[in-house]
Parts: sequence; C-alpha cells; structure tokens
Amino acid sequence: MSDWFSFWGGKNESDTSSLGATLDTTQKIQKANAQMQMGKGIVGAVEGLTSLMNLPLYKKERDNAIKAIENEVLAGQDQIFRELSYNTDQALTYAARGNVSIGAPVLRDRMKKGAEEAGFDFAMLRTNANIKKINADIQYSAKRRATFNNALQGVMGALMTYGVYGSALSGGESLSEAVYGE
Repeated sequence: MSDWFSFWGGKNESDTSSLGATLDTTQKIQKANAQMQMGKGIVGAVEGLTSLMNLPLYKKERDNAIKAIENEVLAGQDQIFRELSYNTDQALTYAARGNVSIGAPVLRDRMKKGAEEAGFDFAMLRTNANIKKINADIQYSAKRRATFNNALQGVMGALMTYGVYGSALSGGESLSEAVYGE
C-alpha cells in the first residue's frame, strides 16, 4: 500500500503503511489547511478594518482640494480685476489722446462691455470651481464607499472562512453551534 501513497512520504514523514494512517495524515493536512485559510481570513478582516483608519486622511484630502480650488478662484478673480483695470486705463488713455470726453457714448459702451465680460468671466470661474468641488466630493465619497466595502468584505470573508473551516478546527462543531452554543 505504501507504493500507491509514496507521494505522501519522504520529507513529510507521513505514515503510509496503512489506510488508517493515511487517513489520519489526510485529516492532519486538512486541519493545517483549515488553519491556514482561517489565518488568511483573519488577515483579510484586519486589513479591511485597518483601512477604516484612512477615512480622516480622505476627508483631509477633500478639504485640501476644496481649499486649493478656492485659492484658484481668488487668483482668477484677481487676474480678472487686473485685466479690467488695464483695459479701463487703456480706454481712458485713448480717450485723453483723442480729446474724447469720458462721458462719451463710445467710451461708456466700451466700459460697459468690459464690465459685462468681466462678469461673464467671474460667473465662469465660479461655475468651474463649483464643478471641481463636486468632483472632489464625489471622489471622497467613492473612496469612503470603497473603504467600507473592503472592510465589510474582509470581515465577511473571515466569517465565511470560519463557517467553512471552523468545523475542521473545532472537531466537527458547526458555526451555529459555535456561535449559539446549540
């Protein structure tokens, strides 16, 4: 019989002299495999729960992204004001050179058009900033959801692993017997 089961022997020092010894060896291997699978399940649960510690980091990332967006808006507004001021100065300079009254309809229309364009630029700047903020919130929510899913999968995987392999470790006791003491 040991010829058939010679692959069990060798360095593993398994007794293959009889069928009973071979079955005992098989049970030992199954128990060791169950322990290894339980260890993997526990590691998965710990990794999943540990990932929950990253949630404050994700919130800080979102807050920093929103602050950066606000800073971009402020810089953009400053640039719009500079361009409007420059264009107004240029119009007044041309008016002075051409001996045109500041209250002339041409000059008034030019100033009005510059103000309207600046208003459009402000609106576009604010709209783009709002879109970027919404995207930052979406990314934050996606990271949170993924973190909770990973944690849940890790814990559920550990529970499922215990349900599958727990009976091998506890001597035939089922998960409900272990949990409820039935």
